[in-house]
Amino acid sequence: HAALLKTLRLGGKAGDLAKLRPALAPLIAGGGPDSPLTGIGAVYFDREADPKPAAVAKLKQAGAMVEITDLASPQTRDAINALVKERTRGLIPSLIDTPLHKAGLVLLNALHFKDEWRTAFDPAQTSQTDFHRAEGDAAKVAMMHSGPERRFARQDGRFVGICLPYRS
Repeated sequence: HAALLKTLRLGGKAGDLAKLRPALAPLIAGGGPDSPLTGIGAVYFDREADPKPAAVAKLKQAGAMVEITDLASPQTRDAINALVKERTRGLIPSLIDTPLHKAGLVLLNALHFKDEWRTAFDPAQTSQTDFHRAEGDAAKVAMMHSGPERRFARQDGRFVGICLPYRS
């Protein structure tokens, strides 16, 4: 919780869900059509599983979409697949191939992020360069170069990170 709050620049402390839930709600709900970030948080219970009303209420309170349905039904399978396809913008076109007999429940959780760099990299400046692995060996990989533009970077022990802002 603390790391998410810090990343989202919301302040607060670990366990402070009052700030975290509203910030994540648009992600769980799927984001808008122009949002670079979409997601899904859903729980499908089979009717025969007979979920406790308190558990269903807690899941809904946390922002999850909750359905109590017949998981063995082809219509339920098709509805789940359509939702996953929509929320992942077609990257996951189908999740369940056959109706689920005696499944109990299906938990869906996915995030999809697609945006452009605020300052694009010039493809002409991409070249094969050594990438040094933690084990000490190297592999040739395509490396992007952006020229002399200033970037904010941080190094902490063996970790090195750089700030590459996205357009959105």
